[in-house]
Amino acid sequence: MHRLHGRWRGTCSEGPSILSVAEPGPECGAGGSGSSGSGSNQVTGDSALHAAVDTGISNAKSKLSNQQCANLLSSLTTTSPQAGGTSLQSIMNQRGWTNPSTYLSSGIGFYTGQTHTDSSGTAPCSYGSRYAWTQPSFPQVWICDKFKELTGTPGWAGVYTIHELLHTLGLPEGGQGQYTHQQITDLVNNACGH
Repeated sequence: MHRLHGRWRGTCSEGPSILSVAEPGPECGAGGSGSSGSGSNQVTGDSALHAAVDTGISNAKSKLSNQQCANLLSSLTTTSPQAGGTSLQSIMNQRGWTNPSTYLSSGIGFYTGQTHTDSSGTAPCSYGSRYAWTQPSFPQVWICDKFKELTGTPGWAGVYTIHELLHTLGLPEGGQGQYTHQQITDLVNNACGH
């Protein structure tokens, strides 16, 4: 889930800073052409959380093999639901990826996010209602402890994983004229199932 807006500056360890236009460096897992520089599931220190992320990734990859689900990337843009913007599929292609399942497993890094802070110094996972959060346009997904609750419902773990994938490609959330968290989750669920 993402409720932050803007762009990161600095390094991943510094957390996101709002409204910078700087791109993440290799230390943040930026990449394309088959390598993110970080792998996929980088969750450490909690084997149950790591396993839940593996389940989410596996289920999401299965969902993305369905054309109706994969078409979300072509139908959504960096300004959805407003007109204009660049399709998320085009952003993924510009990063050197053509297949959303491959992008998910190799182009995004999933990290333990329970104590990771945003630019305001707040840890978004501390709100208790978040499964994960992502700064739009950056290939890092910060996984909250709550994501472990999805272990018994792999379909929903996949839905939330795809939700975060859309943010890594630039889909905004929660601002004026933007989709809400629930609307994005519903779009994914309707296209991909749970």
